[in-house]
Amino acid sequence: MLMPYGPTISAEYATGSSLTLRQPSRSALDSLFPADDEIFAHLSDEYDDYFFLTHTTSHFFRRVILPKPELLHWGIHARERQQKDKLVGLCSVDITSGGFDVLLLQANARGRGIGSQVSRLLMATMFAKGEDSIQTYITPDHHASRAMVDRLGMNVTGTGLDGTQLEFSLDRPKLPEDAVFSDMVRALGETSLVQATITDTA
Repeated sequence: MLMPYGPTISAEYATGSSLTLRQPSRSALDSLFPADDEIFAHLSDEYDDYFFLTHTTSHFFRRVILPKPELLHWGIHARERQQKDKLVGLCSVDITSGGFDVLLLQANARGRGIGSQVSRLLMATMFAKGEDSIQTYITPDHHASRAMVDRLGMNVTGTGLDGTQLEFSLDRPKLPEDAVFSDMVRALGETSLVQATITDTA
């Protein structure tokens, strides 16, 4: 089955680091997820919020979540200076609701601002595609994610369908008509951005 991956998104930062959101290779995706009977040993409680890993196995993720037609997915490839880029996580957007999720699976990718950088790239992509407002859902006691949406300037606008999560939303920034993709990313608070591009191969 063809997985619904989104267009390639690339960003370079003043620190010399870069991010590329693109379809991961099969071998890289396999290496990111342990075997079905080992996955729970590799996950900590902090991942319980994320919709595609809550009480699931890697088999369920690959066979049920990835093929959902309303979701577009990307592999998060991070690179530090002159090093080779590495698949450190996954992210997705819901093209029907304007919602998004970011999951960093490599321990060394957390606590470095990558989650916020990826979120801004996803939001800029959705705004560039015509969304007027975007949303994400977070459980109230997930402090790291709450801090991230605060940094992104998102506001509480409701609760999730099951009532256990808070809905955070952000409206499209007002930009000049000749604004480019990098301008949208900067308008979302990315101060260290050098350049960002989106390549839609569809």
